[in-house]
Amino acid sequence: MRIVISGPAAAFDGDTQTEITDPAVLRRLAGLVVPDANCADYLYAPEFDELDLTGGRIETAYRSPGDLRVLTEYLTPRALSAEELAILVEYTEGQWSDGAGESGLEVTIEGQCIQIGFAPFPSGQGVEVEQLSEDPHPQPRFRRLFAAARSGDLSALRAAIAAGEDLDCRKGGMTALKWAISYGHAEAALLLIESGADAVAEDVFGDTVLVSCAASRDLSDESAARVAEQLVQRGVTAEVKPHQLEQALDIAIQRGKVQLAKVLSKAGSNGGA
Repeated sequence: MRIVISGPAAAFDGDTQTEITDPAVLRRLAGLVVPDANCADYLYAPEFDELDLTGGRIETAYRSPGDLRVLTEYLTPRALSAEELAILVEYTEGQWSDGAGESGLEVTIEGQCIQIGFAPFPSGQGVEVEQLSEDPHPQPRFRRLFAAARSGDLSALRAAIAAGEDLDCRKGGMTALKWAISYGHAEAALLLIESGADAVAEDVFGDTVLVSCAASRDLSDESAARVAEQLVQRGVTAEVKPHQLEQALDIAIQRGKVQLAKVLSKAGSNGGA
C-alpha cells in the first residue's frame, strides 16, 4: 500500500516575509524535496513494531488553484487501520513542523529568495490521507523481529530468525540489534550477533553498536560488557573508526560502566583487536 499524507504549505518572500499567492510562482515550487529526510527512519511507535513501513520523504506539490502542499508518502505491505493512520498522520505532522521538515525549504527563482513553510496552519487543518493499493504488494522484510527485540522475547526472536527475516533492515533508523541494546536486552542482542546481524553498521544518527552499549540506560554495566566482549571476539572493534571506539569509551566512563570501560580500553590498547 501507498500511504499519502498531504497538508497545506505556504511560500514567503525571503526579504519581505509576505506570503506568495501567485499561482505561476507556486506552480514552480512543486517537486522540491527536503534532503536526507525519510520520516519512517524516526518512527518508534510500538503500534508499528511489526509493520515494515518505509519511505516518508518530505516534498512539495502543487494543486490548482494556487494550492501549495507538503506531501509525505510511505509504503507498507498492508492497509493501515483507522487507529494506525491517525498515529501516522500525527507523527508526520510533527515531522513537518518540528522534525525533519522544521526548517522548511529555501530556493531562489529568478533572483527572488523564497522560503517554504510546512506548518503554516493549526495542526490537522487541511490534512488529507489516501491509501492506494500497490500491485504487487511489497514483501515485508520483517514481521516479528523488532517487536521481539523491543520486548526481549527470545522465542519470538528465534522464530523471526528462523523465518529468514532481514536482521539488518532498519526501523526507526536502527537495526534490531541496536533496538535490543537500547531496550536493555543483552540475551536478545547476543542472539542477534550470533545469528550474523551486522554489528558494525551505524544508525541514522551515526552511532555504532558499541556507543549504544555505553549509552543505553536500560543495559546494565555487566550486560553491556558481555555484549562488547562478544563484539571484540568477532573483530567489530577492529572495524569501527578509532574515534568511535573512543566515543564509546568516553560514554561508558561518564555513565559509570566500569566493566564495559575495561573491555573497550583493552580493545583500544590492542589496536581494536
